[in-house]
Amino acid sequence: MGGQLKTCFYMPWLIKLAGADVAITILGACLCTAPDEELAGNRLSPIRSGLARSLNMTDDAFSLEKTFVHVGLGAVAIPLHDFAWDEQYLAGYSLRFAADGEGGRLVCVTSETKTWSDWERHPAGDELVVLLSGRVDVVREVTDGLVRVQLTPGQAAINPRGVWHTSDVLEPGKLCS
Repeated sequence: MGGQLKTCFYMPWLIKLAGADVAITILGACLCTAPDEELAGNRLSPIRSGLARSLNMTDDAFSLEKTFVHVGLGAVAIPLHDFAWDEQYLAGYSLRFAADGEGGRLVCVTSETKTWSDWERHPAGDELVVLLSGRVDVVREVTDGLVRVQLTPGQAAINPRGVWHTSDVLEPGKLCS
């Protein structure tokens, strides 16, 4: 019976850094083989799938509005049940996933209720924006001035790396990025 090599696991650790508790993730590797028939359709046996469940897999559906997800190197998805847009959380998030470098991405759904008063840019990579509901114009600052990309539900736009952009909310809705 042949087999394929399967790899990858994360090990969470809590450390003290400058007197503060900081959660970090250590990348490790677990090598095992599984019979070809277990890998058919990417399905592993219940015993082996238990390993995946104990790491990052969830048994229940969750809301991307409340539980953001970090997608890191190796296409690993890690639910962030306690995500917060505050300076302390973001500093810890950056430390925890520093090993992913420019390959890490945050996936979330946000409510777009009003036109942004600020501009933003993403120096580490492109941003995919998918409008789920409502009507939004993504406004980008380019060499020749401003470019407006109109989005309706189900449409997407890619904000290129480093390009300043903002959002004009024409009709409140939800956005996945």
